[in-house]
Amino acid sequence: AKFEPRGDITMAAFSFILLITALAISHANAITYTVEHKLGAKFEPRGEIILKTASSSHGTIDQNLDDNAADALRALSRSKGQYLVRVTSTDEQGHSQTAQGFVSACQLYQSGFKDTLRLYVDTNGHVQALGVSSSTKPCTNEDKKRKMSFKTSVVLTRPSTGPVYTRLSLRSKSRNHGGLVVGPIQTRLSVSKHARCSKAMANNQSSNKGSLLNTGCILYLPCYSLTS
Repeated sequence: AKFEPRGDITMAAFSFILLITALAISHANAITYTVEHKLGAKFEPRGEIILKTASSSHGTIDQNLDDNAADALRALSRSKGQYLVRVTSTDEQGHSQTAQGFVSACQLYQSGFKDTLRLYVDTNGHVQALGVSSSTKPCTNEDKKRKMSFKTSVVLTRPSTGPVYTRLSLRSKSRNHGGLVVGPIQTRLSVSKHARCSKAMANNQSSNKGSLLNTGCILYLPCYSLTS
């Protein structure tokens, strides 16, 4: 007729349950990132990006390239060409997505193969865009032979909720030019104010004279009043 004690879940058991759950989620969201580059007529394998966890924002790339790739990049640098990279994300269901980026072959070669791959991924971890960057120094006439040794940084940018701005302001920047700058906007407005703004906008559009700034109304924002 009533509930009776059956037992207690120990902290160790509870921690084990949480660990199993986390591993299951991580496994379900496992995505591989394959990197290819183009040094000639077609794309060739460059390596695979390795993340510490499924939600990591940084990773490393496992790449093993020989000196033939270095010679090809050197030739591409001489011709002032672009070094193309593409990354393909593949989940366990076989769904894949590819993004491509590029950087100056000359800047990459003369930097000693230092580059950064920035992957922009969606909430599922699939790549949506790829940014490739290297040295910002201008290319020189240097053309010495180098051994292939990429020093690559991998950064993943994931979707996040940004700030919501509830106050804006538009005001006159110059009486001569009538320019506008952004500042706090009053967000509360009565029905009568809305009607007055709408009427002022209609009159302004029909006569094409005067300025809506004098009425406290803004085109496309008839419900907002200006603050000084």
